[in-house]
Amino acid sequence: MSGRRRVLAATPGMLCFAPAVVVHGGRRLLAYSAGAEADRAFGTRRHDDGRAESWYCGGRNRILVAALPAAGTAVTSAEAVLPVPAGVRDMTGVSLASDGRLLRAWFSVRSAVGSWQVYHCASGDSGLTWTAPALVLAPGPADGTDGEHVLLPAVLLRRDGWWMWYAGRDGANRRVYLARSADGIHWQRHGVALGLGPAGSPDAYATDCPAVAVAGGMLVMLYGAGSSRSIAAAASRDGVRWRRLGPVVHRGGPGEPDSAYAFYPALLPAGPGHAELVYAGEDDHGQWRVLHGGVLDLRAVAARRVPLPCPSQVAGTVASIRAGVPASYLHEPEDCHGPALAWRSPDGLIRQLRPSSVPVFEVRAPGSPAVVVKLARSRALAEREADGAHVLSRFLPVPAMALHYHGDHVAVVMEHLDGASLRALATAGDSRLAPLIAAVTERLAAVTAATAVPAARAGRPAQTRQDASMTRDWIGEIARRLAPWADAPVYLNGRPACLTPAQATEAAACLTARPPRMLAYSSGDVHLGNIHVAPAGIRWWLLDLEFAGLHDPDQVTAGFLASLLKHAGLITSATAEARAGGLHVTARLRGEAASRMLGTPFLLERLACGVADPARVFAFTVAALRFRLGAGQPGRLPPPAALAALALAARMTGQDQP
Repeated sequence: MSGRRRVLAATPGMLCFAPAVVVHGGRRLLAYSAGAEADRAFGTRRHDDGRAESWYCGGRNRILVAALPAAGTAVTSAEAVLPVPAGVRDMTGVSLASDGRLLRAWFSVRSAVGSWQVYHCASGDSGLTWTAPALVLAPGPADGTDGEHVLLPAVLLRRDGWWMWYAGRDGANRRVYLARSADGIHWQRHGVALGLGPAGSPDAYATDCPAVAVAGGMLVMLYGAGSSRSIAAAASRDGVRWRRLGPVVHRGGPGEPDSAYAFYPALLPAGPGHAELVYAGEDDHGQWRVLHGGVLDLRAVAARRVPLPCPSQVAGTVASIRAGVPASYLHEPEDCHGPALAWRSPDGLIRQLRPSSVPVFEVRAPGSPAVVVKLARSRALAEREADGAHVLSRFLPVPAMALHYHGDHVAVVMEHLDGASLRALATAGDSRLAPLIAAVTERLAAVTAATAVPAARAGRPAQTRQDASMTRDWIGEIARRLAPWADAPVYLNGRPACLTPAQATEAAACLTARPPRMLAYSSGDVHLGNIHVAPAGIRWWLLDLEFAGLHDPDQVTAGFLASLLKHAGLITSATAEARAGGLHVTARLRGEAASRMLGTPFLLERLACGVADPARVFAFTVAALRFRLGAGQPGRLPPPAALAALALAARMTGQDQP
């Protein structure tokens, strides 16, 4: 998605929702439903976790037609109102289409005591006046899954006639259905096009309010996913059989106009394979607005991996983990690389995986593939992880995953991968370390080169838990710890590092405070513990994508280099001594490959791709050594391996030159 969300239509005291967009006669038009908040009617919906929620049932809405506002502006007045059929109380969910001569509209209406039905009308003057509306689609047989309501149509003119995807309700759930017509008036049903997702999936409760557009040889559907209250996507070659692709527009955070719902998508073609997205958002106060979501790359959406199919037992397992695991096992450790408690179920089928900064569980069920369940810190981070997997899977090996919704709780479910972390392989002295590091470096460099953009154009970088304040505090902690030796030159194996601790920490404080020049897409947390390696061969996957987004490449690169210095066990037999002339450190590196990786700028030259600034990479690496350089007793030198890592960091980034 490119572009930023903006409000297109909002009126105090009114609901503005269910938009449609079209180009007809050279004009860009917007239609949407609008009605007074005071006219809303509510029922009660019972969630799958037992919570009761007040549920909107309808109002006295009408459908307004206006010019689609230019960028940065909003609708000030409507040009027309669609005609109201006799006896109708409520109208919503219009679809606009042009046949070259007429502007045509299909919309859903309901009487005070009746069902939702689909009507049609047409305009010969670009939406200013309309023909009398006529019923074109009524609910199906009473025992069918669209036997209660049919509404919210999405109509597309194709080579073989008119196609309509619409929402049908059976008394409990909505699903997306297909109907076809030669003239747009007489329709023949073709059954369910997109049914309900499995338990816990974003669309387990409903597939709703579809919008369909063409992208090359594919059809892309955006639709309302009822359990996640977000906009999900599906792709199809024939319009009949659809592949679910997961959510593409999530609800916003607190205070945003779509914090409660992001729903009712509409698509306006915007060049080959692209479309402008218009949708409706509800905030935490029940206010609905029509929003412009930016331009969506439909080809990229259609190319997404299908979310991981979750075994039927996962829904119950996630609930049992949340209810049955003691709080002490869910505590977040200060250092996620250190030891921590790990819980195991009495039957041994659920095992907590550690170390980790968030609770992660391996789940095995008889007759089903094992999966990994990650209890995210928040809905936003879980959804960000799934989005990151979609983007990064174009460049890097990442596990297949899916989002699991249970009320307001969201978990990430991932495929179970045999093997071990690259950190474990490194400390065990596995001979695959060097070729694995080379393979990882090559792929990380590729994603950096492919996604790098000027920071001034991209805006603020994505956030991780290591924010500017934390980085500043870590550098200050290191400076205080090394204060007795602040001006002592550092020597590694007799070779000067050309910096003192004071120079290193002062440069780190200054350079990390500077904004980045470029941003590039990354998981935001690339280290040896987050790289999982298969039991044999050079096959690996990148894990923990909850901070995925456009990041400062200097900070990301530093995290990877620091992990090699801290976690790989490549620095051996280290000693340190403070004596006249400076801090003298001796250390052996484990083998020729380790000497090449840690003793030269070899890795940085490949990782940076001309994007990163070596001096800032060194600065962030110093901060990342906090757990090593800040350790030990006051008044005594930090661990020798930590001082060796500081000197090697300067060497790896070329900062040890006079």
